[in-house]
Amino acid sequence: MRSYRGSDGKEYVIPDATPDGIQHALVSLPGVGGCFITSGWIAAPPGSNSPLEDVTLTASGRVLFNIEAAKMAAHGGKVFSLKQALPVYDNGLRPKVALSTTGARFFIHPHGMQPNGSKYLFVYTVGVLEGTVSVQELTSKQQVEVKAGSAVMATMSGIHKPRPLTKGEQSYDIGCKLAVLGRDVPARLPATMKTSASTSLPGTQVNSLGMVFVPVPGTKVRMCVHETRWQDFAAYAAAVPPLPDGKPRGLAHGLWGWDDHPVTTSWDEAQAFCVWLSQKEGKKYRLPTDEEWSFAAGIGGKEKRTPQTTPAELSKNELKSYPWGDAWPPPPGCANIGDLSYNLAAPVMEDEESFRFNDYDDGFAETAPVMSFTPSKLGIYDLAGNVAEWCADWHDAQRSTRVARGTVYFDSLRQRLSSSYRKPAPPEDMTVGFRIVLQQP
Repeated sequence: MRSYRGSDGKEYVIPDATPDGIQHALVSLPGVGGCFITSGWIAAPPGSNSPLEDVTLTASGRVLFNIEAAKMAAHGGKVFSLKQALPVYDNGLRPKVALSTTGARFFIHPHGMQPNGSKYLFVYTVGVLEGTVSVQELTSKQQVEVKAGSAVMATMSGIHKPRPLTKGEQSYDIGCKLAVLGRDVPARLPATMKTSASTSLPGTQVNSLGMVFVPVPGTKVRMCVHETRWQDFAAYAAAVPPLPDGKPRGLAHGLWGWDDHPVTTSWDEAQAFCVWLSQKEGKKYRLPTDEEWSFAAGIGGKEKRTPQTTPAELSKNELKSYPWGDAWPPPPGCANIGDLSYNLAAPVMEDEESFRFNDYDDGFAETAPVMSFTPSKLGIYDLAGNVAEWCADWHDAQRSTRVARGTVYFDSLRQRLSSSYRKPAPPEDMTVGFRIVLQQP
């Protein structure tokens, strides 16, 4: 737990971080509603004289407000106002944003910086889920009324034209409703939002954690159809003594429902998970080899390898084949990749070479719950997008990095989305996920 002192002189407590390492908190705004704080926001509650005084936010992250119109009306129709001000770091150009409403559900999301000549430009997105919010940029003195279902981007040069909310932004509504209800952040998604793997495919097996495995032609393994979830990894973490250095074993990246999101962890921890599960069930679980992953992605027979061939050597021969097939650009609903939802959460740098799919919206700015997209012909999900996945192999003959296959939720380069792409990653890299295979006799 950590605390801070509000503008009313009182001390307020922020709960401990969730498994993703991100701070989440619900803060009540007396008489008018509440806000859901994530990614490190600290909200100073209104002053002691009136619950409708300015609310000042500092730090960086995302805040979801639920200002109740009925409660505002009970205060004589007064306007809830908010001024956003961040300390100036380096030579950053940061907008000064003021918002006001007589009742709305809305969010504020600060973005990464974009090049602006020799300096950088900071961006705020303000989106409205219900009601109307007046957004004013105090430097340019521009003001816009933002209606429900719309969002604007504010910079020091002014406020961009309102646009529709992305699918990902629409999901923030969950946080706004939680704020006013005073409910905890759920680790599990509601049953109506969950997806499940088919168990009717020939040779399918389900283990004690509910992980589903299917045969991979050309190999002697069954592969888990989904990336290892936080809920799978949490069972291992609860059964094994904690690390002496106190560092987290794994990370999840969902604002809520992170039990259903893929875990990321080091290569050694992924190996330890396999050993634990093997002992628990009396079976042989392990990380897939680079070759097995290729067969799962449908390119095993296209790659020419010998026992001496390294994954790094195979990477030089890019195949224009993707986990969803040969279509380019990616068809709708194929994967969680660097799309519109991600782009609006992390505006592209002018000198960035990556191509962004602004006409593709998968609905997630970061990771998605596993099995949210169309599976491959073998019934395997998320071989592209979401998180990269550890394999058992060394990347090259130097044996300093391991192989990670697949792509990440922000990848959009054609080369990286190819099924033949390999990423060299140091074994301690905590940003890589994994899926496991079940060795057959």
